[in-house]
Amino acid sequence: MDSLEEIEKKINSKFNDRSSEMLEDHLTQGIPESAMHQVNKMIEQDIDSAIDIGSGPGSVVFELAKHDLSKVIGIDLSDEMINISNRRLSEFDYDNVEFIQSSVLNFENQPIDGVSMHRMICCHPNKDEVIDKTLNFQPKVISLTIPRNRFFIKVYIKILSWYRRLFNRFHPYYYDPQDIIQQYSENDYTLIDTRTEMIWITLTFIKS
Repeated sequence: MDSLEEIEKKINSKFNDRSSEMLEDHLTQGIPESAMHQVNKMIEQDIDSAIDIGSGPGSVVFELAKHDLSKVIGIDLSDEMINISNRRLSEFDYDNVEFIQSSVLNFENQPIDGVSMHRMICCHPNKDEVIDKTLNFQPKVISLTIPRNRFFIKVYIKILSWYRRLFNRFHPYYYDPQDIIQQYSENDYTLIDTRTEMIWITLTFIKS
């Protein structure tokens, strides 16, 4: 079994390869509706700072920055995603934005009002450690998007994961949304909003 370091290297390689494609999608189609929903739900909680974990080409960070937050951080394992985000940042007049290449598990703990994870947990081999890390930020609001608990989705992820493991490549992970809801509930976070699409479910929690 691969170590976490080896898995994170595969994640870096995978999203380096996809970085230009993801940027083009965001520029031509706009960011996904689920990502914009996360932004809106976080802003509703009157946050002053935010972090987007798995920030990709930076689109969620830039949407959050439009709301005059004092600090918005984007972190991503992919160095090419961070390079793209910083090039885009140079085109904007934001002094409240920072992009950092880092594993979320290695990122320094600091108080942050809002945590965003858009389609990120399903790329990580240990959701429990990721969730624990988000709690260390002591946020007022956490909003995340993950695959739904539907039979065809679970089968697809299982087959895709099996195939990619055959070639020692990065593969996705499936986590039951109810397990994530329970983990946050056990840590005094209340689910206040649920939004579903065919494949994805967006969950927003606030500190009780």
